[in-house]
Amino acid sequence: MRLTRQDLTLLLALIATLWYPTRRFFAGGVAAPSLLRRDLHDKLFIVTGANAGIGFETALQLARQNASVIIAVRSKSRGDVAASKIRAAVPGARVDVELLDLASFHSVRDFGSRFQSHHRRLDGLIANAGVMFPPKTTTVDGHELSFQTNHLGHFLLTELLLEPLKAAAPSRIVILSSRAHDRGNLDWDDLDWEKRNYGFGIIAYADSKLANIMHAYELAKRLEGSGVTAVSVHPGVVRTGEYCVW
Repeated sequence: MRLTRQDLTLLLALIATLWYPTRRFFAGGVAAPSLLRRDLHDKLFIVTGANAGIGFETALQLARQNASVIIAVRSKSRGDVAASKIRAAVPGARVDVELLDLASFHSVRDFGSRFQSHHRRLDGLIANAGVMFPPKTTTVDGHELSFQTNHLGHFLLTELLLEPLKAAAPSRIVILSSRAHDRGNLDWDDLDWEKRNYGFGIIAYADSKLANIMHAYELAKRLEGSGVTAVSVHPGVVRTGEYCVW
């Protein structure tokens, strides 16, 4: 089928009309340059899943701004590699690696206990780690893998760290969600996908991202007046490792 001049004109007009909103849909927020130059030498942050992708870049930027950073990862070896890269890029960077497997409540509690035994305050928790479209898997705690890793694990971690966050107020909780939450449809009778068709896990992922936003909203309400700010953020479409995440 050959396109006429009128067809081409209409097609170009459609592309021009949709170009900006499409870019806005896929793009994340952009930080003000002044924020990226702020000196954070007296601040301590935890970044989950900081061995690669968005988490790594977040930890690297915090190190560039002189913050102390704890890379919380489920693979010590990959975390050590990431920490070495940050120290090479930022001489003198204060970066520590701690084990944290969000798919295990025992691991989350152990991390929380270790942190509080060494630190009385925490300036920022960046809940970044997550999985996307894994094969249907049930965790050791009996939950669907995406929902526990992306939401339940971070939910528990946040609860365990609330006191150090309050002690460091003004402090911040940043939960990475996604525009994919638009497709979420939490089924309160089947959160772990025992009855529904799991398919490729797309809706399970969207459910976890919707739960992230609901978590941030509720935290913001409950922590009002405490000096702890809780937000969720869509990071934009990012090619991280072998996958494209949003």
